[in-house]
Amino acid sequence: MKTIAALLVLGVLALASAGASGARGALKPPPGSPDPAQAVLRSSDVGGVHVLDQGYYKNSGTSTVISYYREFLVPHPAGTQLSWLEDDATVTQSTTIAHQLVAGLRRYVTTAAGRATYRKWFATLDGSSLGVSQISVGSTQNLGVAGGYLLPVTFKMLGRTTHAVEWVFNVGPLLDDTVIFAIPGHTVSRSATTHLASIVARRFQALLAPVNTATPTITGTPAVGQSLTAGTGSWRNGPTRYLVQWSRCDAGGANCTPIDGATDSTYVVGEADAGDTLRVTVQAANGYGAASATSPPTVAVVPAPANIGAPVIVGTPAVGQTLTVSAGVWTNNPTALSFEWFRCDTAAANCVPVASASPSPQSYTVTAADVGTRLVVAVTARNSGGSATVSSPPTGVVAAA
Repeated sequence: MKTIAALLVLGVLALASAGASGARGALKPPPGSPDPAQAVLRSSDVGGVHVLDQGYYKNSGTSTVISYYREFLVPHPAGTQLSWLEDDATVTQSTTIAHQLVAGLRRYVTTAAGRATYRKWFATLDGSSLGVSQISVGSTQNLGVAGGYLLPVTFKMLGRTTHAVEWVFNVGPLLDDTVIFAIPGHTVSRSATTHLASIVARRFQALLAPVNTATPTITGTPAVGQSLTAGTGSWRNGPTRYLVQWSRCDAGGANCTPIDGATDSTYVVGEADAGDTLRVTVQAANGYGAASATSPPTVAVVPAPANIGAPVIVGTPAVGQTLTVSAGVWTNNPTALSFEWFRCDTAAANCVPVASASPSPQSYTVTAADVGTRLVVAVTARNSGGSATVSSPPTGVVAAA
């Protein structure tokens, strides 16, 4: 029995037994479709009761994609107030269709023809062996979950007065139809229906929230001063907005910590990142929920050179003499060094660059223009992680020849 196939088509209620196709196990959700089997009620949701039957099916002649039903039987209620339950979840072709089906079914069961058809259908739910008779269909009520409705039914089963409820609601294109029989002499409480329907509604929300199909990416060179760009990756279920968070991780890409304020799609690598790796987490959201995915880590950020020993000028600061400057001592493996000579006042301030006539940038021949000044050299070391500059101590005051 598949209750969800009682769908409204051009104002006519088509019964499940006439419209379902596909042997159980022969059907499955098409690629990219939500899987209704992940949403229907489970045994653990209803006290661990026995699953009587379950499977996929397809409604012929309706605007649906795939359905799944799960039927429970409680031969020994063990404290529960239900004796039989079936939950059917269906993926329809659109949110509009699902809305129309819920509203149409609700309207239909308030008409005389609809209630007569409903009583006829209800009598077939579990076969004639239960002796279902004297079916009375109540008035629809608001379910209180996802805009759905609740329909109470009273009937005789094996000669005893029995109460049942059916609810129908949709979340986006996903439609749920559940029927519950109470133990004869009991009723199905509103708190129970709200609780169980809410479980399915939350699962519908999760199925319709964004699903990551390709992880976010980082492009650019992970070096100090360089700009990196986050790619959002690929997602199903139409995200409408994205949030980005960059994180700093250890050299192995683990032990990550979010970087304060790093929430743009681009990130400029800073000195604090040196020696670490970087990852970006993208949260994709739509009207049903949100999900996050994280990029693989970058390679470790190469630290810029760091000076641990200042360059030193060697030679006599006098006209005609040649001075030579050392490179200084650097960490982090500089790959290039550059040298610039400066002429400064006697306080080693107010410096201006001077051109060296020496064939080596590390050497400078003192000229008459330098008399009364002091000379300083700025050494810049570079590697793929960046650059750093440090100046030598000044020479003494340059004397005439």
